Amino acid sequence: MSELIVAPPAASVELVSAQTKHEAGLGWRYGLPLAVFAGAVLLGSCGLGATTPGNPPANLAPNYLDGNTVTIPEQGCSGNLITDEHGNDVGVVTASHCHLRNSDKPQPITSDFRQWFKNPDGSYYMVAPHPIEVFTGESSNALHQVGEVKEFVLPAPGDKTTDEALGVFKGHTAEEVIKDYDKMVISDSELQALQVGTTAYIEGWPRKQPKSKNGVQQRQTFTGEYAGIINIGDSMIPDENVAAIVLKANNNDTTCSPGASAANAAVVIQDSTGKFVTRMLGPLSAFVELKGNSLASLQQADPSFPWSENKYFCGMSLGRLTSSNSVEVSVKQEKSENPGVPIGNPPMPEPQLVEEGIPKILTFRVPLLDRERVSSA
Repeated sequence: MSELIVAPPAASVELVSAQTKHEAGLGWRYGLPLAVFAGAVLLGSCGLGATTPGNPPANLAPNYLDGNTVTIPEQGCSGNLITDEHGNDVGVVTASHCHLRNSDKPQPITSDFRQWFKNPDGSYYMVAPHPIEVFTGESSNALHQVGEVKEFVLPAPGDKTTDEALGVFKGHTAEEVIKDYDKMVISDSELQALQVGTTAYIEGWPRKQPKSKNGVQQRQTFTGEYAGIINIGDSMIPDENVAAIVLKANNNDTTCSPGASAANAAVVIQDSTGKFVTRMLGPLSAFVELKGNSLASLQQADPSFPWSENKYFCGMSLGRLTSSNSVEVSVKQEKSENPGVPIGNPPMPEPQLVEEGIPKILTFRVPLLDRERVSSA
């Protein structure tokens, strides 16, 4: 993997850099350029109070993820269940780069994009060769189907702010899914108060599992630290902000690599009543190996943070789908998505390096996230 190139820190905003890898077959945005904030803004060293004083229950977040982490084979990605107040599964949060972003032309299964079509009434639909089924379980040979996606709430054509995607299960509505996901995801005030160094947990289904036996993959758990908010400056979603989670590989030598795309990160905070609760940060959208210039720049930006003790950067998409940046896209099942376009899950080739062109200087601020959600009407 080529190293990430980041310019030395400036007074407030830094230059970003240069190359992007795309993992063919998984739509994974790999080794993305970062716009790194120096000092206080990115790294949270501006006196924000701790959000988890006291001793939270030891396994609160891991137990939560054990019960709702999913794999979506048709998309080649992971995700997390969205449940209502009664514990019923109503949908799934995943990532739009998992072969869901809008295109007006036929696209292969190896693309981040999928062709969308318009109904006479102006609404959108996509065609899937197989049902988009969602599964829970601990191993790939013992999965349990928990739902089928009938429609998605997705970034509108031209949106450049988020990688979030919400799948709506049969028997439920987009309005239900949006409402219930809002209860799971971290709020603006909680995010702004989240202390750098807070433990974050991720569960997903990375394809690279060197210790797997007989081709049977296992759901993997990763434990890392929250390191602040970064704008990744990617060409596909240039205005996307991500929560940076840094970590090492786990005991199975796996990390938040392709296949774990869209897995959510969970943190434990105290709510307004003082109760310890689990909050989701957003779907896994970017992956960078911490080495070379990228590591050196981060160390210079905040020498107090243990960057060198970690090996990987996982970026969780913080952009939220709102009434102004999203649309509902129904799923129609047909035998062939597009004539002449590969269908299914072929053997995946190794990552290919794609040049991004001239690096950009990005301005960046941490906005309050707009929580006005789309309606199913």
